[in-house]
Parts: sequence; C-alpha cells; structure tokens
Amino acid sequence: MADVYDLDALTAAVRQAAPDVVMHQLTDLSAGDTGANAEIRRRGTRNLTDAALAAGVRRIVAQKHRMGV
Repeated sequence: MADVYDLDALTAAVRQAAPDVVMHQLTDLSAGDTGANAEIRRRGTRNLTDAALAAGVRRIVAQKHRMGV
C-alpha cells in the first residue's frame, strides 16, 4: 500500500507486488469535494500510470466514476 501522491513509494509498491495488471479505481468522493476528486484523478492517475510503467506492467484497467447531482 502506498500514497498515490508519493510517486517513489507508489513505484516501489507496484514493483514489489509485480502485478500483471493494475486496476485503476482512484477516486475521492467521501466528502463530495469535486476539487479533491479531480486532483486524485489527475495527479493520482499520472503517478499510478508512471509507477506501473516503471514496474513493467503492460496493462492498466480503469473504472470511471461519476458523481450524481
């Protein structure tokens, strides 16, 4: 487990797990804060993608989330 905002720790965690596939389900909907959700989707996705690539992962599956209004 690693903080998605900490690229080095995330890369180390992905390398240690050595997965065939990374499942992307990053979201922050707990407080209904669209700004926080946008940030984790933007920065977190970039970091998760970079960590997966650095670890040699060839597939990433992403799940889309949508907040209701």
